Amino acid sequence: MKKYLVGLVLASLLSLASPPAPAAACSCRMPRSPADALDSASAVFQGRVIAIEQPDQLEINYAVRLVVETVWKGAALAEIVVMSRQHDAICGYPFVLGQDYLVYAAEEREQLAVGLCSGTRPTSKAQADLNVLGPGTPGKE
Repeated sequence: MKKYLVGLVLASLLSLASPPAPAAACSCRMPRSPADALDSASAVFQGRVIAIEQPDQLEINYAVRLVVETVWKGAALAEIVVMSRQHDAICGYPFVLGQDYLVYAAEEREQLAVGLCSGTRPTSKAQADLNVLGPGTPGKE
């Protein structure tokens, strides 16, 4: 019994002396080229955010509705809803209502999903991608 208590005390002291484990955070691999991002995405389009679902604190994901302006991959729809995580620490993408985006979305559980590592970015910061992607197809009105 004495050996057990000594072992327990030693283990407790060692756990206090070791540094805490780093917090898990989103980390993306090397940035992909626009061509690679296009190949790996299920849908690629440019659109404006018209609605953002405000989920409760217990939800991990939230929905973003965009009016589609141009499509490079996927269905040419008038509007598309994409899902994202609520927080960038878990790779969620921080969409802003009324802003235009170049969206690279993957299909997850029969929904389109976007994250920090997908290549999605505001259109104002996507000129290099747009040059590679070319003219695309207009979204439906």
